[in-house]
This record gives sequence, structure tokens and C-alpha cells, in this order.
Amino acid sequence: MPRLLLLTLLSFVMTTVCGCGGNTATEDATTSSTQENGTLAGQQFDTPEAVYAALTEAAKNKDYKTVASLNTTDSQIAMAGGSIFGASFMTAGDENKEKELKELLDRHGIDMDAEEEPPDDPENATPEAMMKAMTAPIKDLPTFIGEIMAWMDKNSDDAGGGFPEMRELREVTIDGDSANAVLETDMGPRPFEFRKVNGSWLVHIPTEGAGGDMPPDFDEPEDDGTPGLGTLWYGDKAIKLRHALAYKSKFFDDPCTVVLLTARPVYDRDMNNLKQMLKEDGSDDAFFASGPNVKLSLDAEGKLMFMFAWVDNMSINTNSGVDMDVEIEGNRVHGTAAMPEAQEIADSEYRFEVTFDVELMQPE
Repeated sequence: MPRLLLLTLLSFVMTTVCGCGGNTATEDATTSSTQENGTLAGQQFDTPEAVYAALTEAAKNKDYKTVASLNTTDSQIAMAGGSIFGASFMTAGDENKEKELKELLDRHGIDMDAEEEPPDDPENATPEAMMKAMTAPIKDLPTFIGEIMAWMDKNSDDAGGGFPEMRELREVTIDGDSANAVLETDMGPRPFEFRKVNGSWLVHIPTEGAGGDMPPDFDEPEDDGTPGLGTLWYGDKAIKLRHALAYKSKFFDDPCTVVLLTARPVYDRDMNNLKQMLKEDGSDDAFFASGPNVKLSLDAEGKLMFMFAWVDNMSINTNSGVDMDVEIEGNRVHGTAAMPEAQEIADSEYRFEVTFDVELMQPE
């Protein structure tokens, strides 16, 4: 299945570099690169599903110019900016790559060494304004995106390895010239948006929430009335933890057993990444489960070494205040863990309690 390379780049630039932006579109007939310069100029898409089908086909064929053409101009600007930052990091002091990238950017009028005056107007310091200013010299956004993405593909040590795989588009709702949907990927569900421009639907990649977590409540499954394995309380929320993993890892340099309890499943891509980390490094230091979760790191006797929790875009860390009754027997870990006294973070109280019996996962 195709991989949505540009979604990850947008997430990178809008969250890591600039923080979160807005969800507005500023299309018109005179500024739309899709209408003027796009590979599919003149083609009309009568439904969001139709443009999504064209997008997946173009992505499967690594036709990045067409992928860009199927997006709104605002999204193209963010893609171009994200590509510039992403490609710059990929050079990593490699003189040949630096030379190639500079030549590519020069062809499109981008001078990364140019000194820029800080904006006088705070409105010009927003992520959107910064992106527009940086990409303003580019005459043909889809062509530029096509070229720089092809360069990144060629120079990547693991082409496509970090990008989500697009699967089913569901829950499409239309409101005038805007539409929202949920995109299933191998990294879990993602919000997906569309805009109607000059009578044709285009993809509009949402910037808010595009990083590690979804918008509030997006990735919390509906309560089906069952108790699950336990509950994570945060403020006025009671989040059911329904899934558990257990595996051997390290806490700093000390061996430990991890029990990870999550509100929703660990999706394929994340699971494969975790197994690869454990196989190569014996540690899950670089792994972060998406969605609400509680991670317990235990010593050989099942005593708590460290607890990490993630909820509502907040991280919680402690090595005390958790009642543990856990046994590690053979290839299974079972017992209970609870924080009986609520603790406070960001003006909200949190606590949890879980019961689990899970088999230790073996790295492949």
C-alpha cells in the first residue's frame, strides 16, 4: 500500500520546528498551484473519496508532484517547507548531499544562507507566515515538491521507513466546502481533511494535532461497557486501558521488565519498530506508544523501578506512590498495580489501577 510521505513531513515541520498551526485554507483561482501548475490541472474530483483514490494511486507510484497537486495550496506550502527542513537534516555534513541539495534549492530560488530580518509584525511570525515567506520564491510548488521528495527518496538510508501506510478512509462528513474523515494507517487512525476549491475536492492536511497524538479524545475508543484491564483517571476523564504488552528491556543500563497498558492497540508500524529496537538495542528508550497509556518498568522481583504515563498530551513520571503486587513467572507477568492517592499535574488530578496477566513478547 502507498505511504503518505508528505503527511509525516508536515507533522515534522509544524510540530517539531514551528509548533501547531491552524486549519484554515486560503485558496483562490489565481493562487492555486493545483489549478495552474498541477499535474492534474483541469481534472475535477466530485467527492472527497475520489481525490483520495487519486492520491493513493499517485503515492503508490511515488509520483510526488501529483500527490502535491492533489492538495490545497496551504498544504503545498507546508509540504514544501517541511521538505526543505527534512532534506537539510538528511545532508548531515555530507558534502556531496549538501551540494546536490543546494543546487536543487537554487533552481527554485531558495537560498538557505540568506540573512532575514526578524518580522516587525507579530502576525508575520506565525508558522503559516514563516512557511509562506520561506517558500515564496518557488514558482511551481508541485514541481518543487516532486523534485525534493525524489531527492529525499534517493538519499534516504531507509526510504519510506518512517512514513505511515494509508489504508481505509472512513467517516467522511461534508460541511459545505469542507470535509473531515478518519484515515486508517499502520500507525493508527489519523484525522484527514478536504477542501472544495473551484468546484473540485482537494486534500487539506490538518496541522493541528499532526504530531504524536491526535486531537483530544480522537484516539480514545468508545466505552463498550466492559471493565478492560483497568482505568486511567485524569481530571474528569476515566480512560479504559484495554490492551497490554510485556517485554524485556532496560531502564538506563539495568535490565527490567516492561508492562505497557494502552487505551487502544499498538498498531503494526509501532509494534514492528518496538520489536526492532529490542532486537538491536535491547532497549525501548526511543519507543513512545500513541494515545493514553501507562508504562511500568519492573525489576526482577516485580518491584516498580519507574512509571511513565501519557494522557491528554501530558507525560507523567514517578518511581513512587504506586502499589504493586506483581509476579514474573517464566514467560508471563501477572498482578495488579494502582496509584491509590491521586496526584496532581497541570492543575488536574490523575491516578490509575490495572490488573493484568500477559505473556512476555519475544523480539523477532
